[in-house]
Amino acid sequence: MHNVFKEKDTISKYVLMGLKIVVFASAFTIALCMLFGFKFLKITSDSMTPKYLKDDVIMVNTKYDFDKLKIGDVITYKAGSNNVTHRIVEFAPNGLPITQGDANATIDTVCGSNVGIAVGQCTGITEENYVGKVTLGIKGLGKLLDSVAKPANFMILAICLVLVLFVMIM
Repeated sequence: MHNVFKEKDTISKYVLMGLKIVVFASAFTIALCMLFGFKFLKITSDSMTPKYLKDDVIMVNTKYDFDKLKIGDVITYKAGSNNVTHRIVEFAPNGLPITQGDANATIDTVCGSNVGIAVGQCTGITEENYVGKVTLGIKGLGKLLDSVAKPANFMILAICLVLVLFVMIM
């Protein structure tokens, strides 16, 4: 006689094992990235369209050597209290990178903390303001993270994670 309940139990075990692997692999990957100096940031404007859109998440290598930057690299730097992610389009006479958003018509005139510089007179991004080089973009992940950050959605996710952990321990 064929036991249907035993087959369902076996399928449940495989699904649960797959879920455990995904949860562990995700947590391990994020921890490893953070350990090796990678930072995840959300794009908040369309200045880098079409490469990166608003609500994309980027991975920034904070340990990438400032002296190895070249034209075409996409970097993140601090402008006051904000992070700006733009492409290096040239180097100033002093050797510092000058950036511009792919969708912007002009180069950045607020370079690092040099607020108030006349248009076209940017002296470049200083190493002090440099955050890191962008190494990866994940399309639309910011929208998902924003929806999870809402209190009701966060509670639902937290309860699901607790249930998954409880089942994993059993």
